[in-house]
Amino acid sequence: MRDFQDLIDHDAALTVSCRYCGAAEGKPCTTLDRNGDRHPLTHLAAHPKRIQRAARIARLQQFDAERAAARAEARQ
Repeated sequence: MRDFQDLIDHDAALTVSCRYCGAAEGKPCTTLDRNGDRHPLTHLAAHPKRIQRAARIARLQQFDAERAAARAEARQ
């Protein structure tokens, strides 16, 4: 990881599982070396699709929270 944004992306990516490498929630993404052994990614925060998926889920949760707040406000 090279900068603060990579650290933010890494933390966000840990909230979802990775469909590319199969890493579970809370576990870092892994890759295979020449011998077939798995080790954590070192130059990337996570696989790009995992970062995108985490961002999409965060946006959906934000939207759901705003919608619930608007409904609660409309009921009053």
